[in-house]
Amino acid sequence: MVLSATVHVCVNTSLISGRWLRGFLALSVLPPDCVSDGFVALISEMPFGEDFSDFADYALPNTTNSAEGFHRQFNAQFTGHHPNIYVLIESLLEIQASTYVRMNNVQKGVPAPPLCWKQEYKTTMTYEAYTQLKSGATSMYQFLIYAGSLAI
Repeated sequence: MVLSATVHVCVNTSLISGRWLRGFLALSVLPPDCVSDGFVALISEMPFGEDFSDFADYALPNTTNSAEGFHRQFNAQFTGHHPNIYVLIESLLEIQASTYVRMNNVQKGVPAPPLCWKQEYKTTMTYEAYTQLKSGATSMYQFLIYAGSLAI
């Protein structure tokens, strides 16, 4: 029920409900100590309807789980519930090697790969919006709606 409502309103971002749902995407760019304030701001502006209430209940425990993305990517590497032990070991070794490379690059000061122009624009605009939020020029809700519109 929630998924069908989410898909429907996200297609048309001019709908208030679509903008509200996209605001949840912007929670990921907030510092960890501001996420709960952002969540409260979104809940206080929640559109009327059981679907949105169900979505908010679903989002509450998932917005604080930093390992969820890793687990989703890790689980996607396997085709069944019980992978072959050699496939599992190979996957873990690849993750280990990738992590070592990233850690060494950070320690050596190797710059991250450049962003494409579109991602760079979104990052700059999100940073400017966050600066306005911190200065008090915009509200938390306005920031989340704007940053959420940049997310896709």
